[in-house]
Amino acid sequence: MRYIVAPNPSTIEITDINDEPLRDQMGRPLSAEMTFKQFVMQRLADPALVDGKKGADGVLVVGEAKTALKKQSFDSGAVIELEDDHYDRLLKATNEPQSGPYDLRIAHCLAPFIEAIRNVSKTAPVVS
Repeated sequence: MRYIVAPNPSTIEITDINDEPLRDQMGRPLSAEMTFKQFVMQRLADPALVDGKKGADGVLVVGEAKTALKKQSFDSGAVIELEDDHYDRLLKATNEPQSGPYDLRIAHCLAPFIEAIRNVSKTAPVVS
């Protein structure tokens, strides 16, 4: 079992590399946020998650991981439990996404989420 502690804050504002708001085609500022849960669930859709599994076996891996994650809180400081195989797959999909590289204009915003996934423990942390 692996334990991930949800980052604080668990919702981030997505900005450009200059910490300016993203803008639409007309130049109007956009309000863009992402939660840690959204980030993790998007990793489940990355082909790297099913690496080594084909067809229905890949579908089952995604389904099992989603079921395990769906039951858990992603609030700041919450402890998220994952089976070792699901964690290893999530880490691979985070570190080496096959759906395409991270958009470097906004990737800096995702650093706390990536760090939370990498800073995993094999023992349940004591959260006060």
